[in-house]
Amino acid sequence: MPTQRPERHPLRFALGFALLAAVSALAASCVDAVGLGDFHDAVGETCETVDRCFVGYPACESRVQAALPIEEWLGQSAACAQSCKALYDCLDFPGVCEQLGSPCEIDSQCCGFGTNSATCDGGACCLPLGQFCTEGEGDACCGATGGCDPDTHTCGGVACEVAQGACLNDFQCCSGRCETQPGTDTKKCEEIPCPPAGFECQSNADCCDLLCIDGKCTDPIECALLGQGCNDALDCCDKENHICHIPIEGQKDGICSPEACIPDNADCFSDVQCCSQFCDPNYKLCGQCEGTTVGAACSPAIPCCSGLACEDGKCAPAPP
Repeated sequence: MPTQRPERHPLRFALGFALLAAVSALAASCVDAVGLGDFHDAVGETCETVDRCFVGYPACESRVQAALPIEEWLGQSAACAQSCKALYDCLDFPGVCEQLGSPCEIDSQCCGFGTNSATCDGGACCLPLGQFCTEGEGDACCGATGGCDPDTHTCGGVACEVAQGACLNDFQCCSGRCETQPGTDTKKCEEIPCPPAGFECQSNADCCDLLCIDGKCTDPIECALLGQGCNDALDCCDKENHICHIPIEGQKDGICSPEACIPDNADCFSDVQCCSQFCDPNYKLCGQCEGTTVGAACSPAIPCCSGLACEDGKCAPAPP
């Protein structure tokens, strides 16, 4: 015997239909107000740009769809697909990026990557050298920094220079990027860090220590750039101007350099190793220094040369 279908009560059916219609109307109005149609379009366009500009950026659509609040993200996402640089604001956004301590694969997953105030190191988002930290936040500093210094409240005990601050060395800027300003001899810290491989470019200058090849910043795999490792001069990309300098006699590992010395931003132990004749005592990297006389102006990114220390913005005799 077939099962008898229960009879629908006319009033209940009418009320149910009215409720469904009201909910549908409300949902439609919410979609219009929030712009979810635009949101889905923006997600697709943004992720197409991400695929073009980032190498290995994981799960783009699910990350961008988690952006909170959606309205705020939509307000700034219109330019996301216009250029690689515009992606910094779109991906460095709560809900899209990961907080300190979260697992990561590349820098651009970490909240703060757009200003180099966070990076991916050892598989987790952390604070790089020179960034401010608070007591009890030692684990937030990347492992190589040595933790949060209790005196300076910075990772590694050194302070980095903020954007637009005067500088001489890349590694002493919070962004990791010290650039000569157009039409001047003045160098200042840039706001955003050097672009990763895959970013759009017009010249090598757009790519920091990478090369601009076919319109994209590229890390060459068949040759070594200035400051990179080599075994002989043929390994260096610039074979006319660079040699393969062996810092330690008897070793095979060299470094591409303009002469028999260590170039800026490469590891060092003493001044005599560096082409600039200055090995930064805090960073242990070759770089430029300012002020060979007492009283010269100085800052975290404009260090005094060896034998002097920066005190209250002026070079002073280093303590014995």
